[in-house]
Amino acid sequence: EDEGAEVVLAAFYEGARLFDTAPWYGAGTSERIIALAFRGEPKRRECIITTKVGHCYRGDDFDFSHDAVLRSVEASQKRLEQDHFRIVYLHDPMGQDMKFVMSPQGALGGMRKLQKEGIVDFIGVAANDPETNADYIETGEFDAAVVPSAWTLINQTALTRILPAAIKWNVGIVGA
Repeated sequence: EDEGAEVVLAAFYEGARLFDTAPWYGAGTSERIIALAFRGEPKRRECIITTKVGHCYRGDDFDFSHDAVLRSVEASQKRLEQDHFRIVYLHDPMGQDMKFVMSPQGALGGMRKLQKEGIVDFIGVAANDPETNADYIETGEFDAAVVPSAWTLINQTALTRILPAAIKWNVGIVGA
């Protein structure tokens, strides 16, 4: 973890200001490393540290319920040693019942509650499947999206669905 924290700080000192993590990355280790890196760093406020909900760090568990989102963000707050997030992403909702995920009892309901409480500024979607990303972006409910593999020679989902929806709904895009 100490070596990981050194890498994070080296990236920060070279100009990186966005650090994206998730509870699932290393069973919470990624979040702990980021916290360790910035512990006592006076310029930490210059960073945007994002995390995700839905893909639990216990194996391949998924829980896209309202209450799971609240528990996940609370645990991430502890691991990252921060009370507030600029962005929290819905993590890999592929194969989930989208109607439930987007309901008040689902992840969106929990994310909206955290926004109302001022714990989260913006909500996003981050899916490793471009079609799933497009489905969620097209709802108009998200402020941001991480869109890996959506713009390649083979896959043009960014051109045909993601970017038009992002423009329509004013969604910030993070390419990966």
